[in-house]
Amino acid sequence: LEYLEVHNPSDWPEALGGWELTGGVDMTFADATWLDPGATLLVLPFDPTAPGNAQRLLTFREHHDLTDTTALTGGYDGSLSDTSEAVSLWRLTETGTLRLEDGVSYGAAALSEAEAGDSLHRLGPQSLGLEASSWLPGTPTPGAAFPEP
Repeated sequence: LEYLEVHNPSDWPEALGGWELTGGVDMTFADATWLDPGATLLVLPFDPTAPGNAQRLLTFREHHDLTDTTALTGGYDGSLSDTSEAVSLWRLTETGTLRLEDGVSYGAAALSEAEAGDSLHRLGPQSLGLEASSWLPGTPTPGAAFPEP
């Protein structure tokens, strides 16, 4: 029941169409993907809009106690390692090139205090995603932008 989160800390909506996730998981966001100001988008390893994934979606929502209003997208390839991983978020620029927007890289040190079922929580919107000190393990809180550690 893994997932990633993309958060928009800005005061304006963000068009994610053409943005990419690369690394342990790979996905290109659909053209119609928007992220409202202050909102968090859950990115799943399956397409939550595909009729064939209805039971999988229901199981995911029930497991994480999510409402129908929780923003979801997905269908990424790959999976997140329980020991170490790097994932990058690339912004599609107006010129059609990709620019690194954010990322996370974690290893055994970041996970040393984690318990089974924990997820990594970013400490805040200003913390750098590629710095291990920006993350703490804790109980999963999908959709909560920056839960209390």
